[in-house]
Amino acid sequence: MNTELIQDLKSQKQKDDELFLEITNLMISAIQSTRVVQNIKTKFTKQFFQYFTISKQLYSYLNQKAIIESHRHETNNPEFLSRYIPDDNLIINPPVNFCERSSNELADICRRVVLATRLDEKEKEKLKFLLLNFFISINSEINFEKNDDDDENINRKIEFSANNLFNIPVFSIADIPPK
Repeated sequence: MNTELIQDLKSQKQKDDELFLEITNLMISAIQSTRVVQNIKTKFTKQFFQYFTISKQLYSYLNQKAIIESHRHETNNPEFLSRYIPDDNLIINPPVNFCERSSNELADICRRVVLATRLDEKEKEKLKFLLLNFFISINSEINFEKNDDDDENINRKIEFSANNLFNIPVFSIADIPPK
């Protein structure tokens, strides 16, 4: 029983690693194909890696938990984990709440990149499919639909970033209080 479980966990880890590599490669291609300045591409890439690293832990944890539960039901043993699994860092036990918050940030980044990417349609659909499956697996939502509010928010962020770049305060007539 012990070897079956460990073999299943290792097999799942290999599948997870392959999926993570495929998502990473497609996201990097998608980020690089956007029509934004290099600094923003670099920022998106850093944020993607930061949040994806954390979200991968949650994804692997949930897959491992499902495998362990299926083996636990086969044995009907309440002390299953302590008796059958060696402590060889095979089991991932991340801080789930932190990982869920990070996955929400990752979903926002992935959504914005997918909306802005210039990948061909086949690669874009493959990326959407992989991301959708990934986020469904970790119980997080991602929506690839474009909202009109997105353009306004992006424009505000761009104005704010440009103003901070030169440290020049920008005022409009609406900012002047009435007399």
